[in-house]
Amino acid sequence: MNGTAPSRGRAAALLLAIFLAGAAAGAAGLALSQRALGHEGRRGRPLERLSRDLRLDPAQRTEIGAILLRQRERMRPMFEETRQEIRAVLRPDQQARFDALPRPGGRRLHRGKWRKSGPFAP
Repeated sequence: MNGTAPSRGRAAALLLAIFLAGAAAGAAGLALSQRALGHEGRRGRPLERLSRDLRLDPAQRTEIGAILLRQRERMRPMFEETRQEIRAVLRPDQQARFDALPRPGGRRLHRGKWRKSGPFAP
């Protein structure tokens, strides 16, 4: 019997534990950021919420919207890298289902019309 099998198993278990810890940390961070922006669940988009709560004028709304959009664009590569890493772990049948899942900032059907989705969409 090859002596590397137990170490491969331990390495795989460690990798899985690290992945799960990262996913939990990411979920916790997302929940905290949504709470900080007042965007808990599907109550409203951050820009709409800030505009309403702070009574932003049109110029402020435009400038803050641009800030939120820039942040979203900075995060997009990280989300895509995470998706690719997850996809690499999946079996082909799971990959097909995973590929069909909505992506952050993707499009979704809303009241019969396709529209931009995501927390910062106008």
